[in-house]
Amino acid sequence: GCVLVFLFARFLFGENPIFYVICPFLGIILYLLSNHFNDKKDKEIDYENRIKKEKLNNKELLSKYTDYLREYRSDNDYNQNEVIIDVLDKVDNFFAKEDALNKIINLNGDKAKSFLEEKNIATQGFIASNLKKLIKALIAYNAQSVRNRPRKFSDSKVVKDILNCIDEISNTYDKLLDEVAKMGDDFNPEDPGLKDLVENLQEIRNANNIEEDIAEDDEIHLFVTSS
Repeated sequence: GCVLVFLFARFLFGENPIFYVICPFLGIILYLLSNHFNDKKDKEIDYENRIKKEKLNNKELLSKYTDYLREYRSDNDYNQNEVIIDVLDKVDNFFAKEDALNKIINLNGDKAKSFLEEKNIATQGFIASNLKKLIKALIAYNAQSVRNRPRKFSDSKVVKDILNCIDEISNTYDKLLDEVAKMGDDFNPEDPGLKDLVENLQEIRNANNIEEDIAEDDEIHLFVTSS
């Protein structure tokens, strides 16, 4: 690029002394512009790779935790199965919403893609964190003696909190889908209604104090002998 600038300036100015002044400045400008566009492209690639990695990680966690719960469901009493079935139904319902969001993303194009994908990834992580929390509650419940635990697993405070916050996030997600669907091609991330819903999603996650870092590759052993 700098060679081309040199040749062009030499052709334009010939032996004129101004050539020796202009040429270095043109080279510097070309260098800065090249760096700017390369940095922008690198950031876009890094962003896309990060999004893909986070989506893959969340999907793996959701799959792992739902598999744990399905396997556990077949070997335990109705008291716990009732909660597990309810939670798995809520997760299936979320997957249906997620599929709808992906279709909206494809229709709205690139302008909406990054914004909506980030909100969806945050919600995926929130659901996965709640599933992990439920699995831990199951382990604890089954390890406790009967006299020291609630008669029904669904009476446990942690279980009630998990079910409530999944319902909260699901209801807000419904409203988010409605809001985005109404926007059509004039998608505006600064729309007041949309911003309120996004803030509500964040508030739900913060209020329920769900752990953010759920990427550890820990094995959770559910088959604890009931007391």
